[in-house]
Amino acid sequence: QGTPSESALGAGTSLRWSGSSARGLTQVARAPAKPASAGALARAPLGAACAPRAREFDAQHLSSIAWAFARLGVADRPLFDAISSAAMSRIRDFPPQALANKAWACASVGFAHAPFL
Repeated sequence: QGTPSESALGAGTSLRWSGSSARGLTQVARAPAKPASAGALARAPLGAACAPRAREFDAQHLSSIAWAFARLGVADRPLFDAISSAAMSRIRDFPPQALANKAWACASVGFAHAPFL
């Protein structure tokens, strides 16, 4: 399973994220986590690809993806809903740092998922 290239984020092309691994999607989400890249991440279909597969991701991947979007100020509500729902089902698997990163990410973009709180 491949990792989509970072350069494709701003290319405006239709990306095929469905075959990407959780690790690959996480790497792409974290790669452009600089404020100048926010537009590229917001336009990319990364959130739409991650949201339906959030239950497949482990605690580290969930918190890393949330962190990357929040770092850029991208409040992708469907993605944050999916990440929070997936996190609830395995909250005991979250190491303290991953839990803190996830909480910070939600607070940073003003997202509140009542069951997670």
